[in-house]
Amino acid sequence: MSDFIRHIIHICLLLLFWHTIAAQSYSFRRYGVEDGLPSSYLYNIAQDKDGFIWLASEGGICKFDGISFQSNPIPELGSEEAINMLFDSKNRLWMSLINSDIVCFDNGKSYRFLPSDLQKGEDIPLNIKIVGIYEDPSGHIWILSKYKEAIRIDSISNGVILKKKVFDFPTNSARVMASFGNANYFLGEYGAWKVVGDSSIFIKHPFEYSISPNYSFQKNDKIYYSSRENIHSFNFKTQEFKREFLELSPYTNKGINTLYADSKGDIWICTKDGLLYLQYSDDGTYQYQHLLKNHFLGVVFQDRDENFWITTQKKGLFFIPSTQIKVVNRQDGLSSERITSIIEDKNGHIVIGCDDNSYNFLSIEEGKPPDVIFKDKLTDINLEIYDIFNHQNGYIYFFSSGGLFKRNPSPQKSSHEKLNKFSFKTGQQAPDGSIWAGASNSALIVEQTGLRQVLKERTYAVAPLNKDEVWIGTVKGLYHYTSSRGAVKSNIPSLNTDIRHLALSKNNELWVGCKSEGLFILKDGKILKRLTTEQGLPSNSCRHILLEEDFAWVGTNNGIARISYDDYSIDIINTNDGLPSREINDIIEKEGLIIAATNRGLAYFPKNIITHSPIPSIHFNTIKINEQDTMIHPTYYLPYDENNIKVSFIALSYQSSNDMTYNIKMEGLDENWISSKIGKAEYPSLAPGDYVLSIKAKTLDSEWSEIQQLRFIISKPFWSRAWFIILSILGIASILGLITYNINKNTRKKNEIEDKLKEFRLTALRSQMNPHFMFNSLNSIQEFILLQDKKSANKYLSRFSKLMRSILDMSDKARIPLEKEIEALELYLELENMRFDGKLDYKIETNEDLNIEGLTLPSMLIQPYVENAIKHGLMHKVEDKKLRIRFGKEGNYLFCTVDDNGIGRQKSGQLKTEKKRQHIPKAMLLNEERLKLMNSVHKDGLNLEIIDKTDKEGNPNGTKIIIYIQQKTTRKSHNKPHSE
Repeated sequence: MSDFIRHIIHICLLLLFWHTIAAQSYSFRRYGVEDGLPSSYLYNIAQDKDGFIWLASEGGICKFDGISFQSNPIPELGSEEAINMLFDSKNRLWMSLINSDIVCFDNGKSYRFLPSDLQKGEDIPLNIKIVGIYEDPSGHIWILSKYKEAIRIDSISNGVILKKKVFDFPTNSARVMASFGNANYFLGEYGAWKVVGDSSIFIKHPFEYSISPNYSFQKNDKIYYSSRENIHSFNFKTQEFKREFLELSPYTNKGINTLYADSKGDIWICTKDGLLYLQYSDDGTYQYQHLLKNHFLGVVFQDRDENFWITTQKKGLFFIPSTQIKVVNRQDGLSSERITSIIEDKNGHIVIGCDDNSYNFLSIEEGKPPDVIFKDKLTDINLEIYDIFNHQNGYIYFFSSGGLFKRNPSPQKSSHEKLNKFSFKTGQQAPDGSIWAGASNSALIVEQTGLRQVLKERTYAVAPLNKDEVWIGTVKGLYHYTSSRGAVKSNIPSLNTDIRHLALSKNNELWVGCKSEGLFILKDGKILKRLTTEQGLPSNSCRHILLEEDFAWVGTNNGIARISYDDYSIDIINTNDGLPSREINDIIEKEGLIIAATNRGLAYFPKNIITHSPIPSIHFNTIKINEQDTMIHPTYYLPYDENNIKVSFIALSYQSSNDMTYNIKMEGLDENWISSKIGKAEYPSLAPGDYVLSIKAKTLDSEWSEIQQLRFIISKPFWSRAWFIILSILGIASILGLITYNINKNTRKKNEIEDKLKEFRLTALRSQMNPHFMFNSLNSIQEFILLQDKKSANKYLSRFSKLMRSILDMSDKARIPLEKEIEALELYLELENMRFDGKLDYKIETNEDLNIEGLTLPSMLIQPYVENAIKHGLMHKVEDKKLRIRFGKEGNYLFCTVDDNGIGRQKSGQLKTEKKRQHIPKAMLLNEERLKLMNSVHKDGLNLEIIDKTDKEGNPNGTKIIIYIQQKTTRKSHNKPHSE
């Protein structure tokens, strides 16, 4: 066939299929460098078993979770460019790099294979080009090169190829692979190789020219593959080659890049001039659409949720959530993107009103591309057309902010007439033909003579029953107007709100759409049902209500709600399903199609549309413990001081990533679920315990996902553990027991000492009342009586009795005032001096600043030393018997000196030896023992110092005793006073 004839055929086919390929579009979502892509030049796309999307770009590999792109997810690769990508059945990512190295990324580790690792011999050039990576049904990985060979990797472990097989295809290089039955097929320039096991058979194609196969897809018993401009097929059963889709030649002559067949069997053809989308019908015929014109497209990929991804060169990534919803916008010929109102006229045309005061006539039919037939503007001023309706008189009425207009329904006649200048918000025709309107400051009825006001309120909705009765929705609530009563406000308090649309059903139910309070359904003046976001509405702002035979359709500022009349169940249709905008201004139904006016064009879809709301899957991104990243595990055993936990997670749903709601509960801490829009959970200071973090997620209209959990077991500090508590209790008990034992022991010891002290006081008492002293004193009294010296006898007896009474008073006291001690000493010395015939020179002195009333000392402490000085020091001296007692105070100590000029302790001891008597001064010894006991028990700070005095020649010259007594009435001083 000559090129001329082929060209004529192409032109005829183009004319034949022109309307099939004409304007028609979908809602695309585009991602570029500004969204986080490392480059707008993309090579390939794949999805792992967890649902993450992986992209190969000119800037390196990146990973997408629906919200953000993660560059360099494989750090070892850096920004190296990958061309081919494949996730195999074991979730290993296989890639061929631009330098033909093969990289396998497996469980967080990457392994690189050089071409020489794969080739059979050194005669193969090292700069071979890898053209494809495949996996056959047996799990073998196939690497196809441009140098006439295919490498089969049978097994690999830790980055080491354990077994491989290299196939040579001498006649042509294998470009495309497919599996059918028990065989693998490889297509090249001159035909196909069939490989079963390790044997291969060549099948030559009948074409007169060579074909360089490109990307392919399998459908039924065939594999479809492309050359530069054409599409071919190979039938596995008949072993026949064939050219396919000849009618597409006018659109593929710029070059075919890749082919793809989706889950429904529809075909996607990526070309250097856009995307050809071939939709199958039930009768086996195709509908053709040419999308993304003037774009150089790479590959099409359908993910597990049936979303479509399209890579491009220089334009980034395109995303199509659904092919059920078609879109007509300015690129397709509309005069404006923002469509505010819509009707179907009597000729079956769609009439739309726009925000720039323009209106358009369109032809929309299922299975055919839309066609903009006519467009015009009501005025040159860009005002909005808020409402349109067909009047029974044959005219179309336009209610706009610039006035009321009417025109002939024929799109060929462009004349329209302005009826008035009022600023309208809505307009409706009653069954009797009367026209009701809502305006910026009133509700009106349009009469031939003009406008008649029935209510002075800003009105957005009217629902007339006839000329005498109408429901009116205003910014201040719902009114019911009758010609007899006028406008009466509804007595339902919850309807005292801004109302934006009203619709009457066939069974006289009034559906009320509010600006912010959701949807009310009234029957006989009472609320039959109320629907809000809690019942499943996409928004509480309801803009339009369409009551058709099968469903109620409610347009909101967040999509469309399809409501079942039976149980009021709600399906949501929004941008996640393919709507160009979530802001819906008007809805109509036409021959099984729902047509919606949006802020970004006109959308239409079958009313039995299958809403696709995949349940999201939750994945943990990072877990930080005490601000340190850690590996993700199902259970963590943590010490008590590693209790600052931060968890980030993502719920994968590429359609609805911005509509995700998380429910979070830390079992062991939270009683109820906590709702959040952010995929983070932070617990800065968890107490020791066993916790389970539970997370579930849902989109606006999906079910809740499966609950994902992490467990954190935070141990108690060692001091709060059972073994430590038991040991501590035992230790404390032992210590308390020991303390108790010591206390009891000390108490017993103290009691023993107290008993001894009492004995010592009794002993001191006995020493002061010793028989010798008593006998001598009574003898002296008797002598005075015999000498009839009554005065002296009386005086002596008085002093003696006073002394005895003083001693008895002091005997039961631990401490006595210094004044009492001095008084007793004076009585004692006076009696002793009388016994010595007045030859005892004694004197008791106190410092001038001494407070003898305020100072205390142990009772009967001084007297034994005074008695010892007289009895053992002064008694053996004939003349000049001197005794000096002095009390003073230094610091916190009271001191007492007992100073005599007797014979001294040494001479006294000699006299005792000469008399062969081992007499020991018991009072002295007992007092010293008493001092020791009092110091050990009461901490009285008693000290004794004995000084043996001598004269200039060194002869004994008496004894000086100094007693130090610490005072308890003042702060203790550790400075011992100096002796005199």
